[in-house]
Amino acid sequence: MATRKIAPALAAGCPVVIKPAPQTPLTTLLAVQLALAAGVPENLVQVVTTTEAPAFSSAVLADPRARKVSFTGSTAVGKVLLHLAADNVLKSSMELGGNAPLLIFDDADLERAVDGAFAAKMRNGGQSCIAANRIFVQDGIADAFTDALTDRLAAVKVGNGLAPGVGLGPVIDHNAVTRLSRLVEDATRRGAHLLTGGSAPSHPGTFFEPTLTTYRLTPTSPTPRSSGPSPQSSASPTRTRPSPAPTTPSTAWRATSSPRTSTAPSTWPTNWPPAWSASTRASPRTRPHLSAASSSPASDARAAAKDSRNTRRSATTTSNCAPPHDPWWGRHPCCRCTA
Repeated sequence: MATRKIAPALAAGCPVVIKPAPQTPLTTLLAVQLALAAGVPENLVQVVTTTEAPAFSSAVLADPRARKVSFTGSTAVGKVLLHLAADNVLKSSMELGGNAPLLIFDDADLERAVDGAFAAKMRNGGQSCIAANRIFVQDGIADAFTDALTDRLAAVKVGNGLAPGVGLGPVIDHNAVTRLSRLVEDATRRGAHLLTGGSAPSHPGTFFEPTLTTYRLTPTSPTPRSSGPSPQSSASPTRTRPSPAPTTPSTAWRATSSPRTSTAPSTWPTNWPPAWSASTRASPRTRPHLSAASSSPASDARAAAKDSRNTRRSATTTSNCAPPHDPWWGRHPCCRCTA
């Protein structure tokens, strides 16, 4: 995390002041030590370890020498930082939230879907901002998928990560254990079914069992609360198959498309469906010309010819795009897609 923020600043010729999370300062300190060993000038990167984040942020962002703030964390804290940055009109890069959805459709390969969901949920013990917290499964495969994923999670051994056979270590602190217990209680109270896990093991430490709940969404049902970075996840059967930009979103899409909670949407079909193979959003190069006051027959003809060329280019490159072309992120890295 620290290297992703430090490297662009150094490449632009800027010094860096970085405050790591109070629970995990050592990795940032080590990264800076490695940078010094690689030849980065001393004091170009400063690390401030503190539990007084509000005081640190207020002081640094009020300094006229500051040019940009970059933050990865909760939406609530991001709002505070954006407010502080506004006083000096600082450039800002925010990666906020962490309730990423995983969409699994009827045509998915069951074994691959379970493997993918397990990896997406459990890497780093589930404590990753891009972990798949909410899993939406189409009805035709929902029962088989949840049964298989439940078996995989129930077989994970919890304990010291250095011990043989252990597949899941501790969560970050005791506050995380308490929060997860409350979230499971809240989910079951709202109608979710607990399939596996749901509690802390009896042995000492900040451990929590791999947990899976199911929750069927209806138009009037409350949205399941976020588990955040943790080994807890929810699977929701749905009858609908979302399209990239629906006019009237389905319940499942409404629950997964919020920009404040979805940092990494994922899909898992076997054959990439046509609805997902090309973005329906208009490219600035192909948007219709709306300025009628400044138009002329000659300019209209030039604009029409340009739009025609862009349309042919888009049709050609998009049709040749190898799956999975993901309209969430736009341009496919392996082709010349104009979407």
